[in-house]
Amino acid sequence: MVIWEKRSRTAVSGHGYWSERKSSSSLQEGIHSGATEHMNTSGATEHRAERWQAALASANLGMAGKAFTGSKWENKHKPQLIRQFVELLSMPYVQSLNFCEIGNIDDPITDSGKKSFEEVLWEAFSSVFGKGTTKGTPQIIWPETEHSTTCAAWRGDVRVERLTSFKIPMLPAFRTVERTLLTSAAEHGNQKLMVYNTHQPASAKRPFPPTSRLKCANEIIHTSIRDMPDVEGIVAVICIGDPNLSRSIWQTALVEVRILTLHFAKASFVFATQEIAKDAIKTKPGDIALALTNDSCDIRQTDCFVENREAQHDCLIVEWSSSVSIHDGTPSHVKHMKGASEHESPWDTSNCTRVNSGIEAISGKGCE
Repeated sequence: MVIWEKRSRTAVSGHGYWSERKSSSSLQEGIHSGATEHMNTSGATEHRAERWQAALASANLGMAGKAFTGSKWENKHKPQLIRQFVELLSMPYVQSLNFCEIGNIDDPITDSGKKSFEEVLWEAFSSVFGKGTTKGTPQIIWPETEHSTTCAAWRGDVRVERLTSFKIPMLPAFRTVERTLLTSAAEHGNQKLMVYNTHQPASAKRPFPPTSRLKCANEIIHTSIRDMPDVEGIVAVICIGDPNLSRSIWQTALVEVRILTLHFAKASFVFATQEIAKDAIKTKPGDIALALTNDSCDIRQTDCFVENREAQHDCLIVEWSSSVSIHDGTPSHVKHMKGASEHESPWDTSNCTRVNSGIEAISGKGCE
């Protein structure tokens, strides 16, 4: 996994505003999993909420709508999916399964097909978390848009809600992105994390040239910036699915959207495995997750070797760990973000104009 961090004024000299650092294989030492308390500079007591550690799984299933009701469903597709879902849910901290290409624009999944798919999800969740338990009762979220081919299933004990989707401007109507909002438990400070799930087809029938891909990447980043003040307490926005955006497209968009540094401290790419992340040839445009986070949230690369039903795509695990200080009932990261909009930015923004001068830093030279 590669992480781009906001740099200080002294650090950016001649190198741009985003810098690369490799994520560690384990979380930093000294992090407490339990609640702690300390004195801030004003003398008031702040309580640090328990660390919120969780993960989600993402996979492009690549199934036509008729596959969920066809002759191969019971003996081939259904057992394959159950095995895959059980393996994904059994990985550490995974709370949800997120899919795209469940059906397609020309052959969408029917109501009958959805019922068959939901039965698989119920069986997988029950197998891993216990039949009849709250965790083992999946919350299944289907998209609101007609052309979307996504679906998500979260553990029953998780606070999650579907938000309105958004369309990529100036592109065909089917190019949309679904949004889901996740809220942590009270003991974790009621932190929020936004999940974007999308599939952007690219074919002779539905061309997706580089200019359109860059528009798509820019709009996803801009929407994440708009979501920050609209939904209080967001610590991260994660884009998954199969947006068909290469690492170079994402990197170009991160450079172009200069205001990004006012809202997020880090930008991270997550791949199926660390080996794939280091090999540009093995990196498929659709098998990259982008995570934009503030200072309180860390994204971790978790190698996933679960075999996907669609062999040409990899399954991804995105794991995060976040902790906030709570004072007077308000998480410190919320106060920090409010400061960015109500007053002068709490970060040094004088170097925002230097983003383009640092394009070599995120053009891929240091990514492998």
